[in-house]
Amino acid sequence: MTTKFDAKQLHKGMQVYSGEGRSLGTIEATDADSITVKGEQYEFTSIERLEGDRVYLTRQVGATTESGSGRVQARDTVQEAEGTIRVPVR
Repeated sequence: MTTKFDAKQLHKGMQVYSGEGRSLGTIEATDADSITVKGEQYEFTSIERLEGDRVYLTRQVGATTESGSGRVQARDTVQEAEGTIRVPVR
């Protein structure tokens, strides 16, 4: 999937917001395909748009890195089988 922005626009200190508009913190680090905010990793594909020094994510809420696997998965989702994701509703 291609991004809707130039990854070179992302830098440390940019404020990141969830898809619901909640402030998640600032970018601590960037790598080839993700940003890190308060120790949580967000893939570029979860970024909806950039507005000045603000980064807005899609409706996906948060992400975590599974230790050692290098795989990023949404925090409040459970992957049941390949291609199937169940999202708990609270």
